[in-house]
Amino acid sequence: MIQQPQRSSFDLLRRLWTLIAPFRLQLTCLGAVVLLSIPLSLLTPVQLTLAVDNIIGSRPLPALLQAWVPLSIQQSTTALFLLMSLAFIGIALCTHLQGMVLWLLSSHAGERMILTFRSRLFEHLQHICSSYHDTHGTADSVYRLQHDAASIKQIPIDVLIPFLRAVGMLSGLATLMIIINWRSALVAIGMLPFLFWLTHRCGRRLRSTWSAVR
Repeated sequence: MIQQPQRSSFDLLRRLWTLIAPFRLQLTCLGAVVLLSIPLSLLTPVQLTLAVDNIIGSRPLPALLQAWVPLSIQQSTTALFLLMSLAFIGIALCTHLQGMVLWLLSSHAGERMILTFRSRLFEHLQHICSSYHDTHGTADSVYRLQHDAASIKQIPIDVLIPFLRAVGMLSGLATLMIIINWRSALVAIGMLPFLFWLTHRCGRRLRSTWSAVR
């Protein structure tokens, strides 16, 4: 068996871009929908915090809410609880709507990318010398069409875009933690280099043994 040369991740991404470039508009919309989940996730615990600290507790409402909420509602505990409940339901509905739109866009764009890539891959296999198929067998070509071709969707939609969301979520959480307690935030952020090194090391081992395992 011919040993395949090891390519770096940047080389693979460079070659991948030529394949997914026709779908950059769909991927941009998909990335925007994914980024919408960051403020929704950060706003989810706000209603419970306000209910405990500002309604049940004795803390005053934040200045932003005092400017928007009518004075009659601010003076009524029942009205404030109802307002927090409606806000919680509204954010939950927006979260589910965002998830549904994300599923629709990812399915549409992903399946189109897979179909296009499989067509190009099938055309490439037809131009390969028949001795290659005699040597490797038809199962190798079928495996590449059915399983390897799906990577054209998994890399941008299941890896790169969630990575973008994770970076945005990490930045938002780090900012909130620094505002609340910067000492505790530094302890949590200090673990990031170790986690990055561990992930990178495990990823190299997985890539080096993937072909042999397959």
